[in-house]
Order: sequence, then structure tokens, then C-alpha cells
Amino acid sequence: LTDLRPRRPELWDLTAVDVVAGRGGLVVAAAGADSTGLAADLDAAVAAVDDAWPMRWPGRVVLELPADAEQLQALVDRPGAGGLAAVTTLYDGGHGPVVRVRLNPEVNRTLVPLARQILLRHEITHAAQYARPYEHVPAWLVEGSAELVGYAGSGVPDTVVAATLLAEVRAGRMPQRL
Repeated sequence: LTDLRPRRPELWDLTAVDVVAGRGGLVVAAAGADSTGLAADLDAAVAAVDDAWPMRWPGRVVLELPADAEQLQALVDRPGAGGLAAVTTLYDGGHGPVVRVRLNPEVNRTLVPLARQILLRHEITHAAQYARPYEHVPAWLVEGSAELVGYAGSGVPDTVVAATLLAEVRAGRMPQRL
């Protein structure tokens, strides 16, 4: 049987790529994109998620760095993806599930090393979550656990991590539910 559904393009369909292998997976970057240090950052983030995540998961990730936000948008089926720091996607690759962590190159250029590590640990936690997908898991739990792993051991104070929530509470706008 032939699958007639249109498939999302891969980064290598859009441009020439450079590939670097590490212990934690592959970094696939648009040729000429600044991927300096990404393989080492990927290895460190995968190790951190591996230590924190209680369930078995493959422990390897494909991390993609498109040339620009427009390429990122073309790679993911999510409105406004070009405005996000990163997107982790799960889709049917024809031979089983495929997980990609895709960085927004414009945001990546502005991140200090600690911020990039927090971002990668957060997104790679989603990759670990996708290894055992469960239906009906509330978004607050999915995102909350990714934030927990992302910030664990970072030294960033809780008051900084929760600054937006704290500002809402101080302004009298209490969350009505988790």
C-alpha cells in the first residue's frame, strides 16, 4: 500500500545539511547555521534527562537547527512555530514513531549556554515522554515535568522560574485550575 498523505518535509529536503554525531544523538543543521557546541550540549542534556526521567526511553535524539524561522515553520505542523524557541514533534515516519527536537535558529543565537541547556533538557524531556505516549495527560503535567527537568540543578531560583505565575498571583489573578 502507498501512503498518499502528504508528508512534512525533512530539513534535508529544504537545504544542504551538516550532521554531527554524539553520544546523545545527531545534530542536523542547515549548512552554514551556527551549530557550534550543539553536539556537546545535546550529549549533556540527554544525560540529564536520562538521570531524571524514571521510565525507559531510547536515550538518543535528533536535534535539528534550520537556517531560519521560515524553515522551522515548514518543518512543523504548528501555527506560529517561528515564534517559539524550540518545537519537539512526534510523527509517524512510516516505520514507527519519529521524534525531532527542532531549535529556532534566531532564538538559539541569543541564548547563553545555561539557557540553551535548560531549553534542551525541557525539549528532550518531551522526547522521553513520547517514548511512552499516554492519552489524556493534562498539558500542565506534560509541561510541568519538562520544566522541572529543564531547570533541575541549574541554580536558577524558583522565584525566577515562576516569575510570570507569581506576578499573576500578586495581581490577584489566581489560576482557577492546574
